[in-house]
Amino acid sequence: MNCPKCPSVRLEPFELLGKVSVDHCPSCDGMYFQKGEMGTYLKFSTDVPNYKDLLKAAAFSCICPECSGRMKELKYVPGEDLTIDLCDRCGGIWLDGQEIRTMESIASKQDDPKVRLMRGIWALRAKVRGERALTCPKCRTDTVFEFRTGEDVAIDMCDRCNGSWFDKGEVATFFELSKDVPNLEKSIATSVATSHPCPKCPGEKLIEFDYCQIELRSGRLRVDYCRRCGGLWLDKGEICSLEGLSTVLESPGSRLGRAVKELRDKGYVSVG
Repeated sequence: MNCPKCPSVRLEPFELLGKVSVDHCPSCDGMYFQKGEMGTYLKFSTDVPNYKDLLKAAAFSCICPECSGRMKELKYVPGEDLTIDLCDRCGGIWLDGQEIRTMESIASKQDDPKVRLMRGIWALRAKVRGERALTCPKCRTDTVFEFRTGEDVAIDMCDRCNGSWFDKGEVATFFELSKDVPNLEKSIATSVATSHPCPKCPGEKLIEFDYCQIELRSGRLRVDYCRRCGGLWLDKGEICSLEGLSTVLESPGSRLGRAVKELRDKGYVSVG
C-alpha cells in the first residue's frame, strides 16, 4: 500500500506497543490502522466513538490506501482538536505524523464518561474471553477466539463470520491427514496474493490456492495460507468441505497405519 498523503511512498509495517502492527509512512510519519486495530491499541470497544454520526458531516480528504475508497476527515471526539481520516468502505483510519501521541493523550482521560465506557466494555470482553482475540483476516476485527475440539485441537474461530484459523499441523490433526496440504509446493506455485493479513504474523499477507485437485459440487476448495507460519484460514462452511475431501485424500489403510503408529508411540500397542 502507498501513503495517502505521499502517493509515491510505500507504507512499511510498524509495530506499536501492545503488539499492534500498523502501516507507517517513512516520509511523513503517518500511520494507517486497519479496521479494529485502533480499538485494540487503545483498549477501546470501538475504533472511533459515534463515528457514524460524525461521518454525516465529514468532508472528503484522501484515497484509502487499502481499498481505494474515499476517506473522510472528522473529529476523533467532540471537544478535541484532533481530526482523523476514516474510510467509510473498509473502516481504515489514517493519522498524520505525531497524531498518534494526541490520540493516546485523549484516550488517557479517564474522567471522560465515553472513554470510561469504551474502556470498560473492552475490559469486560477481555475478562470474559480470557486472552486477547486474534484479528480476523476477512472481517478485520478482533473477533477470533480459541476453542478446543473433541480431539483436543485448539481452533480459532471468528465470532462474526465463522471463519476458522488453524496453526501449522492442526489441519492434519483435526482432519486425520498426514499433511496440512496434500501437495504444498505445487499449491504455492499456483497461488495468488491476497490483501488478507495473517492473524499470527504482523505485516504478512495470506496467499490463496486450491487445496487439492479434487472437484467438489461447488468447485475446488480454495483456502488462505500463510507462507511464514504455515497457518491455514478456512471460510465459513469450508470445514465441512475439507471434512468431505479428507475421506478421499488418503486410503483407509493409510489412516489405520498412522493410527496404529500413534498408539505404538504412546505405548498403547506392544510390538511382538
